[in-house]
Amino acid sequence: MDSRLQSFLARAEQVLARLEPLLPAVRAELDWNRSLAARWQRDGRSGFLQPLAVSLDLGLHDLLGIDAQREQLARNTRQFVAGL
Repeated sequence: MDSRLQSFLARAEQVLARLEPLLPAVRAELDWNRSLAARWQRDGRSGFLQPLAVSLDLGLHDLLGIDAQREQLARNTRQFVAGL
């Protein structure tokens, strides 16, 4: 191999070795078949979607501090069902 090419490749490897710690980590692609929701997680200047563990077995009684909103929703639903 040409000595200039070897010198260039050695220099390129040195540069890459210095730059790689600055690059964001490679993340696995989010599998939407297994995740119902995700949150954007900042990572330096960029970020990634982090899957969230979501449970669909919540009822209105599980939500705290929303009594007025819950009653309004129930009242509106009753009126809608009654055709009002």
